Amino acid sequence: MPTPARPPVLTLLDELLAWTIDRCQDFPKSYRTTLTDRILSLTLDAVERALEAAYSPLGPVKKTSLVNLNMTLEKLRFLWRVVHDRKFLSAQQHQFVCLKT
Repeated sequence: MPTPARPPVLTLLDELLAWTIDRCQDFPKSYRTTLTDRILSLTLDAVERALEAAYSPLGPVKKTSLVNLNMTLEKLRFLWRVVHDRKFLSAQQHQFVCLKT
């Protein structure tokens, strides 16, 4: 039996996670234990929720996973906007992260 194709959302989140790890290393030291920890945590949560949704059968569990994933992505978008407003992220980087989330 062939392996099902990997859902595109997992590929996007995989790229986002790698990119996030790289970007967070460039933040000012005073923000690395607060803002970066939260962003990394939410990004990992998004990956977990996407995996749950991707491999859950249709029904209430899948719907709940998708709703939770959407909320997690909204939180990430908000935090990335804060980071951009603080000038820790360029406009191009902000656009990139918004397209991935």
